[in-house]
Amino acid sequence: MRTVSIVFVLLTYRNEKDLIDFLNSAREKVEDYVAVVVNSYYDDESLEKIKKVAEEYECHFINIENKGYGYGNNQGVLYANAHFDYQYLIVSNPDIIIKNYSKDFLQGMEKAVVAPRIENAKGNMQNPMVWKKSEVAEALVYTGLKNDNKLLFYMGMGINKVIRILFLLTHRKDQVAQVYQAHGSFIIFSKYVLTQIGLPFDEQIFLFAEEGDLAAVLNKKGLPIYYVPSIVLFHKEDGSMQFREDLDQRLVSANVYVYEKHHKKD
Repeated sequence: MRTVSIVFVLLTYRNEKDLIDFLNSAREKVEDYVAVVVNSYYDDESLEKIKKVAEEYECHFINIENKGYGYGNNQGVLYANAHFDYQYLIVSNPDIIIKNYSKDFLQGMEKAVVAPRIENAKGNMQNPMVWKKSEVAEALVYTGLKNDNKLLFYMGMGINKVIRILFLLTHRKDQVAQVYQAHGSFIIFSKYVLTQIGLPFDEQIFLFAEEGDLAAVLNKKGLPIYYVPSIVLFHKEDGSMQFREDLDQRLVSANVYVYEKHHKKD
């Protein structure tokens, strides 16, 4: 079993160009790592393109059935656990560019999850996704989605936005801070955390709401998430969530599922 500091798990779906950009940035900024490329199968043409990139960049490669974000990343974690002795495992979207990274930034994070500074194309900061948990905000968002009530949804989202603004106003840009929820485009897991929670993602969720589910699992086990702004990333895609008439039903279903999962009566 090979010993490395970092294992990247990169779930891909027809996006070989993003994958190339990510791997180039990793080569430039990160030392002592391996990358596991997990291809969610779409067709033979995209499979061969992704596989070729993985080979050119000396990545490990697995091809899987497309069963969603959670299943795909869990398959990458299983592969990493079977093949590597690592300190940290990073689940990353391929559309991430690593701008600043050093292993020194992870000192003291051996029993934590790390949420880096992530800037999107609009210049907005995507971490922390949630600074402090608000039961009221969660209940309003859940009720709004469950009952197709825009007012309640926006009230809940508004409370979370105010809490997030307070965080940004009261914390220095370079200040490490414990937060409740990390953005899912780039999550750093210590090996210890994964030994405590097992596979990090609920495979009942195809897409959306994985961050909220993970935050609840970590919170129940007393495992912290730290915002570490010295690790800097650029995220090509703006993943902001808005309530629209055509809101993807999977987004609604996933958020309702996560709320009910963690609020069910024993």
